[in-house]
Amino acid sequence: MRRVVGVTLMVDGVLAIYGFTLLLASLGSRDEASVAVIVARALAAGLTTIGGWLVTQRRPPGDALAVAGAVATAVVVTTGMVGGLLPTNLSPDFRLPVSLAYCGAAVAVIAFVRWGKRM
Repeated sequence: MRRVVGVTLMVDGVLAIYGFTLLLASLGSRDEASVAVIVARALAAGLTTIGGWLVTQRRPPGDALAVAGAVATAVVVTTGMVGGLLPTNLSPDFRLPVSLAYCGAAVAVIAFVRWGKRM
């Protein structure tokens, strides 16, 4: 189970960073709030990727970084999707469910870490 959580975090982080690299050329034409949310998403993705790697390797800081990355990602995605600050090709009908899915994933990571500390 630990590897599934770690790999999932790494895949989400790497795909978000890849999306950030695709947006680099257009950052100059965006408003400041949108650029701030895009950069925050990239930083949260980096944190999530590192946390996922450390979780799969059973390193002590991995759990804390995974929780921090998952919560940061949920906050940034919810702010960006609901506020319309993150560029997306999703229909407006699907933005709130995607944000709720990220929040649910953050809760699942927190529950996983707490469950792992009991054993």
